[in-house]
Order: sequence, then structure tokens, then C-alpha cells
Amino acid sequence: MARIKNMGTATMKFSEGAIVTGNTAHGNGYSSDYALVVTGSQFIDAEGGGGLTIFKKEPDTAFLRFINDDDPSSWYASFAFDQAENIYLSPGRSQDFFLKTRTNVGSDPQKFPFRIYDDGKAKFEHGQSDTAAAAEALPSDVVFFVSGSTDAKAVFGGSVYISGSLHANDAFTSPGPAVFGGNVYVDQHIRHTGDTDTLINFTDDRIDLDAGGVNLFTVEKMSSGPNEVKVNSAQLHVNNTTTDDLLFLETTEDSSSASPVIKLKRNSSSPANADYLGQLKFQGENDADQNVTYAKITGKIGSVADGSEQGIIEFANMKNGSSGITARLRHDSLQLVNSTNLTVDGNIGIGNTSPNFKLDVTGDAAISNYLHLNCQGTTDPSLTVNHAQIYSKLVNGHAEIFVSDSQQNVTQISPHNPEGEWHYFSRNTRTGKVVRINMEKMIRKLEELTGESFIEEWYEDPKDT
Repeated sequence: MARIKNMGTATMKFSEGAIVTGNTAHGNGYSSDYALVVTGSQFIDAEGGGGLTIFKKEPDTAFLRFINDDDPSSWYASFAFDQAENIYLSPGRSQDFFLKTRTNVGSDPQKFPFRIYDDGKAKFEHGQSDTAAAAEALPSDVVFFVSGSTDAKAVFGGSVYISGSLHANDAFTSPGPAVFGGNVYVDQHIRHTGDTDTLINFTDDRIDLDAGGVNLFTVEKMSSGPNEVKVNSAQLHVNNTTTDDLLFLETTEDSSSASPVIKLKRNSSSPANADYLGQLKFQGENDADQNVTYAKITGKIGSVADGSEQGIIEFANMKNGSSGITARLRHDSLQLVNSTNLTVDGNIGIGNTSPNFKLDVTGDAAISNYLHLNCQGTTDPSLTVNHAQIYSKLVNGHAEIFVSDSQQNVTQISPHNPEGEWHYFSRNTRTGKVVRINMEKMIRKLEELTGESFIEEWYEDPKDT
């Protein structure tokens, strides 16, 4: 093996290995730090598995160094292997370290996928081919930058710890600026960029949603009692374009207690009689594309007296373009107000729970003013056991009033015959006997016999009756 020492400038070829010792202090003013100085290009033929090996002793640091000729003592970059077996890449003084790639030399543009700045910042850019843009400094508040395209993602397979803030810029439409396949842990806040008082606030067993400095939404696991979801200082607007249920409440509790329960509470410091409470509004559009409240149900205080509290439910409906109260359900009565009619498709029972007639009253009934019987037939009603009846029936085209006992013995109590004379009519269903007496003629004959007057007559204008 050849050994070379202080040979100066030479061209050499060795058939075996070569060992170079000494230094270059005696030639061309080179530093004595170097044992071999080679001018020009070097070619290492690694045929058979060879290569370039740098051998060092344990306490030493071995390196490859790149020096500028204008300042060879300090302006250089190096690739070093230290005593602790660490590898260091050190760019030149105040310079950045970056990687440059190219698919096909001479045809495809160069790419600059990775850069570490001299101040410790790092930048990964997918597809970056602009030299100036690749060297462009990061903003002062950014220390780690990753960019890509719609088909390029930054994937972190393990846990990622961020001691400062995480900002996600929505540069892409799909799948979005940041996708987390696992858990995301935050100490307290997730904030909107540039808006410090719009945030999600995480504390133990509680999540708060703030917008513009106002706490709008709270979810909290309570230490006792039911857990709570609160909407604070805001309207809850649920919008849907289909006919699906917008609000669906379900419970799996198996007791006989009412559930689910919806509570509408007005927390007033000075409650008073007739105060309105919760309200349900039913709204829609009219044919002029205007929003209209067609109906509403409102709770109301009847009495706030302790121990004697009373409640009211009011129903209001739109009628001819104006809203008005139509019914009021009190603790002791149901009131239909403002000319509201009651229509029942079935039987009404008062004092009983099994009515057999359209109006079935168990107990006394009082009628002020008039009882109108609208006659539609010419037959008597059917027999009802233990029932006497008062009814109207058409006779010769006129409605007359009849009474019937439980055996359907019928008596007419509107005593007028077709000639307008007062008469008496009775039919006994047990004997089959029918009696009709002209009462007016009978009284006239009695007047003739006695000379007494029993009938007083006068005529009224039909308009006055």
C-alpha cells in the first residue's frame, strides 16, 4: 500500500489503497488542519460495494465541511458526526437548509419540498417549484408551515402536542383545512381566527359556546340531578327543508311518571295575576309571502297567592286577518269567548261519562230566554225506557210541540188545528185510544150556556212578536 507524505502537487494512480499523513501547511498556504487537499472533481468508483468512509476516534467529531473562499475561517456549512453519534446538518452562516428534488434531470422543474430556516422555523411545501417562493420567509408568528393541494395531506400517525395556538386556514373545500382521525385534546379554548371572544370553552364536565363575548350554549354534567343543556340569551332556531321531525324527544325510563317533560318557565321577580307565561306559536306564510301567526297557545297566571295559585291556558286564532282569544281553560271552567262556536261530532255528557244523546245531562238544567226545537220530521221519537220526552213534530206543514211519557202516550201542548183554533190532542198507546177536542168551540158553547165570558181575544201585529 502506498504512503504519501509531503509530495506537494501531483497526479497519482494507485493499484492498491493509499494512506495520506501529515498536513498541507508546507504548500500554497493551506491550513495545517488538512492532510489532503485535492483540486478539481473527485470520482469514487464504488464497484464491489465500496464507498466513502470517515473513521473517527470515540471522543472526536468527524465532518464534511463546505467552505467559501472569501471567508474560509468561518463561513462554511458542514455535515458532522459527534461523540454522541448525532448527525448534524449545518448550513452556512445565517443561511437556511433545504431539500431540492427533480424527477427527470434537464426536463422537469426543480421542487423545493422542505426548508429549515436559520432561526429554527420549518416549512413543508408540496409541489413548490418557485425558487423565490420557496426561499420566502415565514410570517413572524409562524414557526411550522405545511402546505399541500386538494390531493395532498399532512398525516401525523401518533400524538401531536401543540403548546401554542392551532390555526386552520380553510384553503380547500374538501375535506377541509384540518382532519383529525383520532382524539384532539385542548386545555381550554378553541377560538375563531381574529375573533378572540368567539370560542368553545372546555372545563371539567362542561362545554360553553360563546359568540361575540356572549355565552349562548352550555352543556354540563351536573354533580346531582339531571344533566343540563342550556341555551342562554338567544333564540333556538331549528331549520329543515323536509317534513322530517325537527324536534324529537324520547325517554327510555320505565316508571309511570310523565316523560319526556317540556318545561316553559318565566322566572319573574315580581309575578302578578294575569301575567303571561310560556307560549307556543304556529306560524306560516300567507298568499302575499308574509309571515303570519295563525294560532297560539299561552299559559297565564290566574292567581299568584301562595297556597291558592291558579293557572289559565288561553287559545288564540287568526280570524279575518286579526288574532283574538277564542277559548280560555281555567281551573274550574272552559270558556268560549269572542263569538266562538262549539261544534261536537258526537255526544256531550254533563254529569255522566257515557252520554247516549247529543246532549246528555244528569242533573237539573236551566235555560234563560228561549228553547228552540228545530223540527225536521213528522214522526214521534222512539221509545226510551224510563224517559219522558218533549219534542217538535210537523203537523200539516207546521211545527207543533208534543210531550210523551215512557209508554209513548203522546199529548200535543201547542193546541192549534189547521184552522188556527185551540184544540186538545192525546193518544194512548196502551189502549190505542186517540182523543182530539176542539177546546175553543167547547168554551164558546160553555159561554153560551152560562152567559159568562171565558175567552179574551185581540190581534197583534206579527212584526211586534
